[in-house]
Amino acid sequence: MQDRSASLLLLLWLAVIISAGLLLDRPPAPVPASAPLSQFSAERALTYLNEFAQRPHPVGTPEHDRVRDYLVEQIKSFGLTPEIQRTTGVTPIYQVSGMVENIIARLKGTGSRPDAVMLAGHYDSVPAGPGAGDDGAGVAALLETMRALRAGPPPKNDIIFLLTDGEEEGMRRSRECWRLPVIRNQRRQFASHPASFRSRAAHRRLVLYLRDLQTHAE
Repeated sequence: MQDRSASLLLLLWLAVIISAGLLLDRPPAPVPASAPLSQFSAERALTYLNEFAQRPHPVGTPEHDRVRDYLVEQIKSFGLTPEIQRTTGVTPIYQVSGMVENIIARLKGTGSRPDAVMLAGHYDSVPAGPGAGDDGAGVAALLETMRALRAGPPPKNDIIFLLTDGEEEGMRRSRECWRLPVIRNQRRQFASHPASFRSRAAHRRLVLYLRDLQTHAE
């Protein structure tokens, strides 16, 4: 009887621990669109996502062009100057190549040090879906981050926002962005600080590429 009671108490204790862990691991409540403009709002980010992740937009399609233009116009509306890098991306491991259009914008900081932080995500999608999770949610979060930072006091360090193209056709196409002057001239300062806004931890490869590419850039 004692053994049975001890087992029940142990199971009850484990249930309490697991329940507490699940409660503590929950994400914070979404910040509404009515929040101060200098705060990040998940509802505002969702508005961006609903605008550009409506239909599949793989590279080379009219919908891809629409999404690209929408992102560029949004970035301009935040008071930043986006640059589009149009180049040919090659992925030897998959034996694919094609035109890519990476979008990059820089938010200047107030500090005198050359250090910069780069936030990255990709805006193309697979042909089978609108890419809301991969990587539309990340791109929407980047847009809202840009907007919130512009509405608040300027950051100490420069922040570089990179929206890469052609990821679904082969991740190595993101290496083409390393040829952009704004990145090429900065790479020694921010090579250890890239952050990729992705939906899964398994997609950390983009960060690893961006950290390692300085040794491979021409």
